[in-house]
Amino acid sequence: MRWDLLWEYDFKPGDEQTDAFKQAYYSKVLTHGRLEDIYEIGIVEIARWLPRLFLPWHVREFWEWYLNTESVRKKYGDLNIRPTETPPGVRRTGFLPV
Repeated sequence: MRWDLLWEYDFKPGDEQTDAFKQAYYSKVLTHGRLEDIYEIGIVEIARWLPRLFLPWHVREFWEWYLNTESVRKKYGDLNIRPTETPPGVRRTGFLPV
């Protein structure tokens, strides 16, 4: 657990099991965390929380793509992470802003 990722929040030890904490922490890990932080959360947990995370559009699109790759499906099965509609603020393009 990297408390330094949550510097702008007022969470305290013991809050780790709340939905608000998980949403904030997982969002920060997927945006600014290290590979070890991602391993700590786990792929299944990331897939479960992905629709509720606050992520830049390109980070969200990467995770939606990655969780639907053949290697992830072979290992974890269909994680069913595709949202039924595009989340607010997410652009669905093949281009990165320049």
